Amino acid sequence: MRVFHETSKHLVGDGDRYGSLIFTGKRRSGNRTLVREPEARHLLALTLQQANVLIGLEVPTTERYAFTTSRPDSANVDLGIDPGDAQVNVELKTGQPGVPKIAKDFRKIISEKASGCAFYHVLEDADSGTFPSLLAKYGVAFQQALNQTDTALHRRKWFVHYILVRRRWDARWQTWGDILEVQRGDFAEVQYKQVRTR
Repeated sequence: MRVFHETSKHLVGDGDRYGSLIFTGKRRSGNRTLVREPEARHLLALTLQQANVLIGLEVPTTERYAFTTSRPDSANVDLGIDPGDAQVNVELKTGQPGVPKIAKDFRKIISEKASGCAFYHVLEDADSGTFPSLLAKYGVAFQQALNQTDTALHRRKWFVHYILVRRRWDARWQTWGDILEVQRGDFAEVQYKQVRTR
């Protein structure tokens, strides 16, 4: 969890850079930039490197998936911490992705051999409807992923769901000891812990 908190400190606020990394996401009103998945992944990797943790980027999966065609093929996990038998798989998301994109990533982290897995999600801002809407997508996507994945591939591992709201310097997260014990209703705002990131 600490690595997500540290990474979030680099991403919060209205700035358009961290060190020499410029956030090049398209401009919105107010001349602000957006943090995209590549910038979030880079800063998460940098935080892990500073802690002398081994990482892999776009780590190939061992299982095969048929996301867009009927022919199964290998896929990639955004970031692998300590690649190998004790690997922790991390998928990154930004903004308000659709249920199919979240479900695709859930299928990978449910099926792949690992000791743990996580979603690290960056939102630019949030209002009263943002979290309920986003968490409802995660709940539906999780259930779809379970239903679309052969039960022989359901693998037990701990799971963390971490959401950063950049403009508010706010982070929310929830942890589970076993991803297979997650229920669709667990993705509810009242279940998430909250912390200021600065």
